[in-house]
Amino acid sequence: MKQLVFVCVLLNIAATTFGQAASKWTAKPVKADGKSAEWVHPFDYYDKETKLTFSITNDDTNLYLCFESSDIGTHLKIKKAGITVTLSGKGKERYQGAITYPVIDKKNPPQQNGEVPGQKIDLYKANAMFVLTNKNVKASGFATKNGLLSLDDTTGLHTGIRWDSTNKMVYEIAIPFTELFGVGYNPALLNNDINLSVEISAMEQPNFSPGGKASDDMGTTQGVNQNYGGPAQQPNGMGNGSMAGPGGGMMGQPNTTMNRPDYPPPMQRNALYEKASFKEKFKLAKKK
Repeated sequence: MKQLVFVCVLLNIAATTFGQAASKWTAKPVKADGKSAEWVHPFDYYDKETKLTFSITNDDTNLYLCFESSDIGTHLKIKKAGITVTLSGKGKERYQGAITYPVIDKKNPPQQNGEVPGQKIDLYKANAMFVLTNKNVKASGFATKNGLLSLDDTTGLHTGIRWDSTNKMVYEIAIPFTELFGVGYNPALLNNDINLSVEISAMEQPNFSPGGKASDDMGTTQGVNQNYGGPAQQPNGMGNGSMAGPGGGMMGQPNTTMNRPDYPPPMQRNALYEKASFKEKFKLAKKK
């Protein structure tokens, strides 16, 4: 079992290893709408591989999870490859439910952010446009509510995602216990561990052409260096040509991802093509 980091406040935010996660009791039902105002900050846990902070709460009938991230690489991977949250509990029915956002169709990939080439990107507007054009999650393995679910549906099992004005992503999930344990479940099952798995899928590597250019994951064409992810362009727009190594950029080829606010620095781009995940067990909280 992977150890998570428990976040606390002592002048600055400090971190302490925490053996097993635990839910906290909430007296008020959480509306999963992508707004985390009703959650206590800072969040309880941080996973360094996925770069997600998160907290878990529950009441008598529902489980709630909220994930946050300010990492632009994580945002890009979620938009292009998707995030899947899987939950399972011990019970007679043994349901293992998974929720994936966005719904990835390789023939019809997620819609772009609506930006216009050559214009400065407004991240807040671009992220809002992304959510508007990708309004479904895919649920599978639950007792009753499976298939495509709209972000507009706030009943039963539902989710919400949005980016705020500081470019922080907030992803909330609300799951009735009846979806994890079945209708008429034995309340004693709530004393057992619940398994949580979170996976952010890897983006596909760029497709290289004989001319040394690659179509990147933002739908643009650029020269790339031998790390396969960083630009081979200098700030003045001139490519490094053969000096860039295999797949080097062509002289004068403009780099449309240079200095993009929604694209990580060159040294961090290899992580875009690697899956990030964690698994953890936690116990539900009891009413005080």
